[in-house]
Amino acid sequence: MKWWDNLWLNEGREFAFAFPERTLFPDWKVYLSFYTAHTESALSLDARLSSHAVQVEVPNADDIGQIFDSLSYSKAASVLRMLSVYTGEEKFLRGVSIYLKNHLYGNTVVEDLWAGIQQATGLNIPTLMANWVSQIGYPVLTVKEIDGSIHIHQDRFLITSKANEKDNQTIWHIPLRIQTINSKGEVTVEEQALLTTRETTYKLDVNSLYKLNTGGTGFYWVFYPSEHFAKLGLEAARVESTLSTEDHLSLLNDAMTLATAGYSDTSGVLTFIDGLKEVETEYLVWKCIKDQVELVIQSRSDKADEEGLWDFLRTIVAPLSRKLGYVYLPGEHTDILQLRTILVGMAAAYGLTE
Repeated sequence: MKWWDNLWLNEGREFAFAFPERTLFPDWKVYLSFYTAHTESALSLDARLSSHAVQVEVPNADDIGQIFDSLSYSKAASVLRMLSVYTGEEKFLRGVSIYLKNHLYGNTVVEDLWAGIQQATGLNIPTLMANWVSQIGYPVLTVKEIDGSIHIHQDRFLITSKANEKDNQTIWHIPLRIQTINSKGEVTVEEQALLTTRETTYKLDVNSLYKLNTGGTGFYWVFYPSEHFAKLGLEAARVESTLSTEDHLSLLNDAMTLATAGYSDTSGVLTFIDGLKEVETEYLVWKCIKDQVELVIQSRSDKADEEGLWDFLRTIVAPLSRKLGYVYLPGEHTDILQLRTILVGMAAAYGLTE
């Protein structure tokens, strides 16, 4: 970096580690771990008016302590991940290679990185990425079904309340990654769909199952019509679901965060969680369930509500914890060890006497 305002070029490096890890150790599920370690936490940090942009002015080197934080580290890594998926991983890496070779042993600014990726992809990368690094916050996409199409509207997301006009000026260029599943169970993903305006209408069959932000690779939330979210919940609850574990995780976080922010009530996401209780076998998803429902319990002042939620947690943990059992067996896969550990811990904490 030429100066400290481009510090995030170094701090966003966590994303780069995922490439070789994923290739050498596919069973590590590095992108699932990346989502929980970086994207999830950055979305939480950046959902407040007190946040800061990834790239900020640093007139004095003594000020760097104010920007050397988890947001610079995790949001930077997350938006680079989003960019690599949109451009295609091969082209993205070719662009990074061009950038590194052109500035070998030199100091750079972010525009140099964008130029390398633009050369490799032919896309207007500076325009695409500008507001993701220079502006505070990120969007929530509100989806409505109108005349056989979906209408998508973007606004800045705030956890405390819906953004007022003064705080809702930014228009992000948002890779939508729209996945559709037809009646035959065939899955297609529109990789190049891009929202560049406040709102747009996207033509698709609303009777089919659709999901935006496939794989949870985008840095934003999606608010679906309640009826459609219920359909996604039914699909997630199927043993042979077409939705990936990453999709389960992003849908859970979407729904619970938006309920917390007042976009909807919690009943829809609790129904979604209930559907997963016998089919979900990824410990990171269970960790998300644990963390999210416990946060809801902490926010409740009504004793009956609180007791009802503890009963709900006991109900969802019991089936899979009983199926896995409480004894660690020699030679078990790490995934099973991690899953049993979190489920037994939850079962004990929630008062399952067995």
